[in-house]
Amino acid sequence: MSNHELLEVLTKALPYVERAYECAFPDQAQNDYLAQNIKDAIEEIVMYCKDPDASAMRVLQQQGYNNIKMTGHKFFMCGDNDVYARGFTAYTKDSILVKGCVCSGINKGYTIRFE
Repeated sequence: MSNHELLEVLTKALPYVERAYECAFPDQAQNDYLAQNIKDAIEEIVMYCKDPDASAMRVLQQQGYNNIKMTGHKFFMCGDNDVYARGFTAYTKDSILVKGCVCSGINKGYTIRFE
């Protein structure tokens, strides 16, 4: 399945997922928590399919890096549970060149690892 096809399927599935959680747990707070996690995971996959570097770029900018250049997928730099590994070079606020990788997985935060 191409990225475009996957994106289309996930976008169409999101409204069904948002309604399906309502009967998962008797406690509304648990339902809301589950629904938000599922929605966040689908939105992250959709974003990754549209532009795999966009999330990594956003994380690096939020941490104060500039002149960021994305260098593609980085094999073996992230943990076993990470499905997202985007390499980069960037400058710190003190103009020091750094190289590394932004790692992430479904329903977890981002980690910046340096070479």
